[in-house]
Amino acid sequence: MIPFYHKMGFSGISLEIKYYKREDEIVCEMLTEDDNEKIIYFYYFSKNNQLQRAFAMYGDENIELFDRNKELEVLLDEYEKMVKEDIA
Repeated sequence: MIPFYHKMGFSGISLEIKYYKREDEIVCEMLTEDDNEKIIYFYYFSKNNQLQRAFAMYGDENIELFDRNKELEVLLDEYEKMVKEDIA
């Protein structure tokens, strides 16, 4: 897969978007810059176009925005609690 790259700017805000393949995932990397503050967003998609993970890098900080595995664990735990309550 050939990486896709797009850059644009408006009202003092610049935006770069890159798409590329990494192992079995498609990655969308977005760089925003506003008033000299840079934030890089990473979105990881499965080949079925499902978002798997998303996080932002702001300075030295990594901020998790979404993790499909963690969300699935929470939902399964909630389901198991509901099943146990119905059985009791």
